[in-house]
Amino acid sequence: MTQDASPRVGEIMTRDVVVVGADDSLQDVARLMARHRVSGFPVVQGGRVVGVISEGDLVRRFRALRVPLFVDVLGGVFPLGSLAEVERTLREIASVKVSDLMSRPAVTARPEWTLQRASEEMVRRRINRLPVVDEEGRLVGIVTRVDLVRTMAGAAEGGSP
Repeated sequence: MTQDASPRVGEIMTRDVVVVGADDSLQDVARLMARHRVSGFPVVQGGRVVGVISEGDLVRRFRALRVPLFVDVLGGVFPLGSLAEVERTLREIASVKVSDLMSRPAVTARPEWTLQRASEEMVRRRINRLPVVDEEGRLVGIVTRVDLVRTMAGAAEGGSP
């Protein structure tokens, strides 16, 4: 804990961060989100954070592409629309890269920030995560709204972050 007893981002951040690259496919990102049960990743290039990709970015893209609907008929799944339309949309989805959708520049935090400052930044920017970077812009961790809530819950129970 810091001298003034205010918890700092560096004390609660996740240090083992799953990252993606700007050239990764949306399909790869969606798989990672499902596997790691997270809603977004820092996008890293050369060790530095260049953007952030989130579930919201993916959902907006799928909506814009008008992903074909499928229907279950007697245990078989069939597209509502032509097979050519489905194939075209799936090819387009497969061709989209993280760099096409990521938010940039990334809004980042520093390890020495107070949790108050991090939470204010998240609320003001309407974001759920802040990659944490060192003075040279290299990723050192990530802090999320969930981390802040866990810390508040621990403090409310008389624990420490």
